[in-house]
Amino acid sequence: MRRYRQLTDDGPLSENARGLMAVVMRQGDLPRSEITQHTNLSQQSVHRITDALLGRGLLRLRKPTISGPGKPSPRVAIDPDAHVSFGLSVGTGQVTACALALTGAPIAESPVDADPNDPAAVRDTFLDLVAEWMDGTTSGRRCVGIGVAMQGYREGHADVFFPPGPLDRWRGLSLTEFLGRGTHLQTFVENNATSSAIAEHYLGAGPDQGSLAYLSFNYGFGVGLFIDGNPFIGSHGNAGEISAIFSPEQSALRPALQSLIPRLAPEGAPRHRAFQAVIGAVPASDPRVESWVAEVRPQLHLALRTLKAVADPSVVVFGGEAPDTLRQRLIEASEGAFAGQTTPNPMLTASAIAGDPAHLGAAFLPLHRLVY
Repeated sequence: MRRYRQLTDDGPLSENARGLMAVVMRQGDLPRSEITQHTNLSQQSVHRITDALLGRGLLRLRKPTISGPGKPSPRVAIDPDAHVSFGLSVGTGQVTACALALTGAPIAESPVDADPNDPAAVRDTFLDLVAEWMDGTTSGRRCVGIGVAMQGYREGHADVFFPPGPLDRWRGLSLTEFLGRGTHLQTFVENNATSSAIAEHYLGAGPDQGSLAYLSFNYGFGVGLFIDGNPFIGSHGNAGEISAIFSPEQSALRPALQSLIPRLAPEGAPRHRAFQAVIGAVPASDPRVESWVAEVRPQLHLALRTLKAVADPSVVVFGGEAPDTLRQRLIEASEGAFAGQTTPNPMLTASAIAGDPAHLGAAFLPLHRLVY
């Protein structure tokens, strides 16, 4: 069993160190003397903590910007070259893996060449990819951990999911044990919608928003919540399972792509495999898409009103595996969802991240839990 150098080999980061890292991540590189403006730390503590983080390869210094009299303060930035975090997203049509730098910049992305419903093949192929990257693209970096995004809801344990039918062989597996045992790396698991919300917070619409809701249009339909700087999953880990609000009749007409595919896929095609290509090849103005949008519109409005009433997000992001043209069409279909309400409404926007970002959000799980 291969073992990689890890971030935590030198011990966990303190709360103050993580808070300082989060400031630099949000603000971008900034003068060290200005960090105190964004924290409760004294200048002496900032110097001490930044020196320690510099020594661990988490921060780097850049040349100061001269803006007035006196000795200029060096600028502090996230070091993008010394660490790596790995992400894996298991979808009904495709499994995707990635490696991220501490900045969130992708170092490597790749489909995992395995049947999504064959857990052992997915694990082994993914770990082979990690080993390949650690021998090449990410060589010399310390590993922060592995994050896994899984479709479905939790079954009472934080890392055990009940995914949809095309992924039924994943049901009941302890994912942290199943996927982490081959590397000894810390492994974190979340559902795909929450993982996408994390990616949106760091890489998309989120940094300037107090809270966001991410609508994940996939084989199913789910919501990820990122509230006050953290993913919100609730007491049982199933916050955002928005389909629970629908009656059985409404559930059959919720905006899940599994109900659109039969209208578009050629007869006999494996409809839960690579359905992104099927949907992406059809314009949103196609009458078959328009009829589907009209049918799911009432359920979409109900979901939006529920999110506003319960979570009060500042922005609702339309994303998942729906292509951009369909995301935009669903936003158009959302007009009138808040009719008659006098409280402030969230902004509705399509994700600026191309494709489903669950694998990116998965790689952010170790970063969010251990670094920021």
